[in-house]
Amino acid sequence: MADFYTDGESKKITSPENLLQLAFIAVILIALYLISTVNYILFHGIAELAGFAVVFSIFIIIGNTRNVMTDGFFLIVGISFIILGSIDRPHSHVQGYGVCKWSEDAKSHNPK
Repeated sequence: MADFYTDGESKKITSPENLLQLAFIAVILIALYLISTVNYILFHGIAELAGFAVVFSIFIIIGNTRNVMTDGFFLIVGISFIILGSIDRPHSHVQGYGVCKWSEDAKSHNPK
């Protein structure tokens, strides 16, 4: 088995912590697959929110490291990421498209 080395300690891939993390990731992926088969719009909304979280995280990381940057390239990239993410965020707002069928608001906006 391969070993991960952190601070001089060896940690096997089959350690209980790593297996627990792998099981958690597998459960999340299976749940997302099942959601996509039942309600694709809900799955799409979850995927859009995950993408927005990645964009926001990149912006925060680049924003916090702007003092140690030698040039402004990554600052421009970080600003452009948040601008594109702010354009993409309203796209993920799926109210009225049948995600919450039990809601009267969703029924009143649904063109069916």
